[in-house]
Amino acid sequence: MMYRNKKLWAASFQFEKYFLGLTSNQRSESMNSCLQKSLDRQMTLLELVQRYENNVSDLRETEAGLDCNDSQSVPVPLTNHRPIEVACSHVFTVTNFYKLQEQISAIDDFQVFETLVRMDSKRHIVVRKEKKKSIYPVDYCYADSETKMKCTCRKIEREGLPCSHILCVLDHMNMSTIPPCCIKRRHCKDAKGGLPSRRESNDLVWSTKRKRYSNLTKLGADAFDVASNDHDEFSKLAGDPLLVKNKGAPRKNGKSPSKQEADGKRIKACYETRKITCSICSKGNHNRRTCPWRRTCIDLSDHA
Repeated sequence: MMYRNKKLWAASFQFEKYFLGLTSNQRSESMNSCLQKSLDRQMTLLELVQRYENNVSDLRETEAGLDCNDSQSVPVPLTNHRPIEVACSHVFTVTNFYKLQEQISAIDDFQVFETLVRMDSKRHIVVRKEKKKSIYPVDYCYADSETKMKCTCRKIEREGLPCSHILCVLDHMNMSTIPPCCIKRRHCKDAKGGLPSRRESNDLVWSTKRKRYSNLTKLGADAFDVASNDHDEFSKLAGDPLLVKNKGAPRKNGKSPSKQEADGKRIKACYETRKITCSICSKGNHNRRTCPWRRTCIDLSDHA
């Protein structure tokens, strides 16, 4: 009730305060809380910038490690409701999955007592098995193209995660997937998939090499984003490379040595293809070592 009437009481806290159109989100507030632990008023401007760069680099490194862990690992299901638990493990991050695992394990404590069917929705009356006086109505609307689920405990509005009552209804309906209405993007593994690839940031040491590397990284990220949306472009980048002809004149017979051996023809040596002439008598089919005229001269010199 107080949240619905926020326009009435929020104006008193913002009286005579000007924000110049500035807005904030949960990511900036969490980063601000981390930076306040290491910053001090007595720091110089240079110390402030250095401390800021070190903290931001540590936060990004930790965040990259957590993103890698979430994308490359899947938690092990432990409850009796395996289909719902497996669906949650593929959608939510590891930290949020462990929170949901507690809610999934609590499904055994509840049961659907009655189902009221309406024109465009259903109301499931969820009660506790031990104390049936605790009633939690869960509304399942399917009038529009998107389904909507609401529970009177309002856990999904407060934390963004489905409660055990909604999960009990999903198990009662034999649903093996989580409806999109119960999934908040900030709790999913692909929450950072929509961030732009171009990010402008300067470090303390900015050289020509880092500038070139940054420009190549931006171009590569844009090219990868385009290739991921098109199957043909993706096959060009990730598929086998194109065959390129070697440089030089082609072979006369057009066959490689391995193919010639397969045809039964032996490759001829250099002395077999070139005509041999003797350097003494200038005749062919022999050389100076096997020349008959040279042998005759040697024999005559021996007799003499």
